Amino acid sequence: MNIEPFRKKSKKINEKISCIGFNQDYSFAHVGYKNGYQLIKTSTLETIETKETDYSIEMFSTLYSSSLIILRSENGLNLNIIRRSNQKNKEEEEEQEQKEEQEQEEEKEKVQEQEKEQEQVKEVKEKKEKKEEKEEKEEKEEQKEQKEVKEVKEEKEQKEQKEQKEQKEQKEQKEEQQKEEAEEKVDDLICKLEFEEPIINITQNCKYLVVSTETKICIYLFENLTKGCFRTYDVKSPNGVMALSSSERSFLAFSEKNGEITVRSLDDDQVIKNFTAHHSPISQITISQNGSLLATVSVVGKNVKVFDLDNEKEQPILFEFVRGKSQATSYGLCFSHDGAYLALTSDRGTGHIFCLQKTSRFSGVFLSVGSFAKIKLLKKVPAICAFSSQNPDQILVLSSTGTLSIYKIDFKKGGDCKNIKTIELFH
Repeated sequence: MNIEPFRKKSKKINEKISCIGFNQDYSFAHVGYKNGYQLIKTSTLETIETKETDYSIEMFSTLYSSSLIILRSENGLNLNIIRRSNQKNKEEEEEQEQKEEQEQEEEKEKVQEQEKEQEQVKEVKEKKEKKEEKEEKEEKEEQKEQKEVKEVKEEKEQKEQKEQKEQKEQKEQKEEQQKEEAEEKVDDLICKLEFEEPIINITQNCKYLVVSTETKICIYLFENLTKGCFRTYDVKSPNGVMALSSSERSFLAFSEKNGEITVRSLDDDQVIKNFTAHHSPISQITISQNGSLLATVSVVGKNVKVFDLDNEKEQPILFEFVRGKSQATSYGLCFSHDGAYLALTSDRGTGHIFCLQKTSRFSGVFLSVGSFAKIKLLKKVPAICAFSSQNPDQILVLSSTGTLSIYKIDFKKGGDCKNIKTIELFH
């Protein structure tokens, strides 16, 4: 989420942060700064990468593995698509390491073979000298030989220990050097996509990259990024609101007219649904992991609606939830991984979790007044939410102040969620 438009509304926003977001399976969080970015693994809250850039990052998106990163540069007219350096040529690096280890092993075997041949020559020589020696010196020479054998053996053992120590030190030095080189590497720029008008929003799954501008939606195939846009839709969407399913169905949902939703299948370029969701402009859209449910919120922010994309009805509404009586600006909207719950964050300083269970029915729509559970946010600032990919009973909240919080949900009782951990991301 680009937080620049909200700065005038909230003075608590960290002035150095420009955007925040999660990848599609919520396993990674990312924060874009004026001169760099930070990637965080949500299961451990560990920062896995911090990078500096020579441009401001106004928009940021990552794939499932966090290996592919999409950045929007400061002028808003191009996308820099990069691959994280520590993911680059991993197989080649492992192959090179195995090759070097094999060469070291062969060199060691060669040295051992030479030492063995020298010992054999020495033994033959000693036997020859022994035969030529006089009988009266035989005992003395035998003792001398035993002493020499012992010394040779001790010398050999000392040599082997020294070689093993040197090899261990070399290996440790090599690993340390590789670690330092990996940290110093610059991300690999795959391509730069340029546009004639400002980029408003971007989304993607493993197959498609979707870019929304003021008058168009451009579709790219990740396997052919360098070949450019392969499909374009003429869509005038002032806020660029859209969502792309992460399933194999690749459904793209977007809003052009006030409150109207269009759902397209990118695989066969067919319109799946077209209906009016709200009477006001749409502010948030999200699609469930399996691509069967779609949720929307309008700029009014009082109601949250859920639609069944598999339903053949013209108006496939399934649930309508009441967030509150007062108007609110929605920042984050997401389904749980199993599609059983829906979470929303707003400028009211609260988050709401709605349970998608058929409790009461009115005019064919399942109504639920109020939320199943609530989240009390630390500050009234733009914040987005995501269900934990590791713990189903936990929800993550990423704030524009630079904090990442984990809340625990009581699925039996509902009510207020407990804040179990909060970390500061920006240092």
